[in-house]
Amino acid sequence: MTTTISSLHPRRTPVNLILIGLILISLGITGCATTPTTPSSQHKPAEDIYAEGRKALQAQDYQQASSHFKSLEIYYPDSPYNHQAQMELAYAYFKSRDYSSTIATTDRLIRNFPNNENHDYPRYLKALASFEQAVMQIEAGTDQDGAILSAQTSLQYFEELSIHYPNSKYQQDADKRIAYLHEQLAQYEISVARSMIEQGNHASAVVHARNVVENYPQTRSAADALAIIDMGYEIMAIDNANDTQTDTETETAPLPVSVPTAISNAVPLVTAALHNEAATESPEDTQPTETSGIETMPATSSMSSTDIPHPVGTHTTSWIMQQAADHYTIQLISTAKDETLPRFITSNKLDDRVAYYRKQVNGKTWHALIYGVYPSATEARAALAELPESLQRSKPWVQGIKAIQQAIEDFSNNN
Repeated sequence: MTTTISSLHPRRTPVNLILIGLILISLGITGCATTPTTPSSQHKPAEDIYAEGRKALQAQDYQQASSHFKSLEIYYPDSPYNHQAQMELAYAYFKSRDYSSTIATTDRLIRNFPNNENHDYPRYLKALASFEQAVMQIEAGTDQDGAILSAQTSLQYFEELSIHYPNSKYQQDADKRIAYLHEQLAQYEISVARSMIEQGNHASAVVHARNVVENYPQTRSAADALAIIDMGYEIMAIDNANDTQTDTETETAPLPVSVPTAISNAVPLVTAALHNEAATESPEDTQPTETSGIETMPATSSMSSTDIPHPVGTHTTSWIMQQAADHYTIQLISTAKDETLPRFITSNKLDDRVAYYRKQVNGKTWHALIYGVYPSATEARAALAELPESLQRSKPWVQGIKAIQQAIEDFSNNN
C-alpha cells in the first residue's frame, strides 16, 4: 500500500476546529489575566489612601504602609495629605531598615517643601539613617575606609540639623550620636598615626594626631594624640638640627633673601608691625629673661593685656591681635612642649619671621608658631607651598587670624 503525504495528517474536521478555537479562547483569557490592572488606590480619595497608610503604620506593617503612602504621592501630588504622607513614608522606610530610601525620601521632602518649619524632623531622620549605616559598617569591621566615610557623612547631616534648627528637640539625641562618631573617627586617626610611627613617618603621624586635637578634642583619644604630636615634633626638631650641623646648604638652609612672590606679599605687614613694636617698647623691655629653659620677654606695663612671655625674636601676641581678623596665616608648629620651639626656630633660621602664641587644648597649654599674614586663604596656601622642605616636614597648615585671636583671648581669660 502506498502511503501518501496527506495520509500522515488527520483530516481537520469541524470538531477539531472547534477544539482549536476553545484552546485559543482559553489562552486569550489567560493572557488578559497577566496584564497589569489599574491599582485600586487610583480610584480612592486621597484621605482614604492616607488613612489606610496610617493604619498599616500603626500595625507595624511598614511594607504595606509604604505602598499606600507612595500611591498617595503618585496619584495626588497636590493633595494636602502629601507632605505628611512623605514624612510617614520616610519613617516607614527607616523602620524597615531601608536607610538609603529613607535618605532619598527626606531629601525629596526637603526639596519639595522648602519653607516648611517642621523640617527638623526629616533632617534628623536623614542623619539617623546615615548614622545607622555608619554603625553597621563600623561594627562589621570589613571596610574601614567605607565606615569612616559613612561616619563623616552622618556627621555632616547632623551638622546640617544644628545649623538649620539649633533649638530642635532632636538636638540632644543628635549630640550623643555625634559624640559616638567623634570617638570612632578619633580612634581611626590614632590608629593611622601609630601605623605611621611604625613606618618612621613621624610627619604624617603628627598630621593625623593633630586632626584629633583640632577636630575631636573632647574624645578619649585626645590624650594619645597629644603624646604622639609631642614625640613627633621632638623627633623632627632633632632631625632638623642634625641636618643643619651636617649640611647647612641643604634642606635646613635659611629662607632666601629674595623671598618668593607669594611669601613677599606678607612681608610688608610683618615689617610694619615689627617697627611699631620697637617704637613702643623701652630698651629694658627687650632684655630677655630665662624661664624654663626658653628665652622670654617679660610682661611689663607697656605690653598688651593679651601679651604673654614669648621666645626672643618672635612677634608678640599683641602683634597678632593687631592683624586683620579676616586675614590668614600659616601655622608652622603646635606643641605642648615649649622647649621644642627654640630648637625649631634655630634649626630653621626663622629669627623674626614668626609670631608666638599659646592656647588651651583639652585643659592643656599648647605653644604655637605662625608665619606671615596674607589677605586671603588662596595666597596663604600659595605661600605654604613655597616654604622650604625643612618647614614642610612639620606639615604646616593655613589658619584664619580670627580663630587664632579668639584662642589667644580664651587663653588670657582662663589663665
